[in-house]
Amino acid sequence: MKTRWVMIPAALVTLTWAAWVAQAWLLPKLGVSWDVPKFGQWGDTFGALNALFSALAFVAVLFTLKQQRDDLARQQTQILKAEQNQHRQRFEDNFFQLLAVIRENREDVRFGYSKNYLALHDVTSRRRQGHLAFQAAHGEMLYWVQEENRAGTNLDCEALAALYAKKIHLRFESTLGAYFRLVYETLDRVDRDQFLSDDEKDEFGNLVRGQMTASRQPSRDATHSMISRRTSNGLSFDFAC
Repeated sequence: MKTRWVMIPAALVTLTWAAWVAQAWLLPKLGVSWDVPKFGQWGDTFGALNALFSALAFVAVLFTLKQQRDDLARQQTQILKAEQNQHRQRFEDNFFQLLAVIRENREDVRFGYSKNYLALHDVTSRRRQGHLAFQAAHGEMLYWVQEENRAGTNLDCEALAALYAKKIHLRFESTLGAYFRLVYETLDRVDRDQFLSDDEKDEFGNLVRGQMTASRQPSRDATHSMISRRTSNGLSFDFAC
């Protein structure tokens, strides 16, 4: 079968070559004069047609190249979409695992009221844990803000950050620090992701916010929001006013 496909083209090439060699003898037998200059002039009449065929062939080559480029662009788009879908799936899996860790870590947070706070407030228990610890820290922070206001202190963003660090965070850094670092890492991972759109980042940020009760979210009374971030020296605090 393979031999036949080789022999047929070989036979056609051989016959064509033989006809070309025998044309000087064969054409007079058919009543056609063998006049090479006339044949050359007759062949020149096809010059315009040859140019047209060449132009059409060039256009066909350009069209083929464009089709190949479009196919490659579609393939790259499909590959990119597949990579984005796979990345989003992996990101969501990791993100919800982090949310589960945040919820678990939240229950380990501990906070205790200061002596100054206890002297002016009647509380049933000095030590609080879990979501009650955040409520206690929230109430204590408001207490110290009110004390500073009574003393005439100008509480700008840096002053609020220093007040929180001194009166709240550093006293129970072992549990509060771990919790807020975990929240920060989760939000930072969302913010640094190159495949997520701004709307998707907002959605993931709201999911993190949804894990926090009002006591763990920014104080509306103080009209400030606390932003915790890691530095080379550990955890520092900024207040966005």
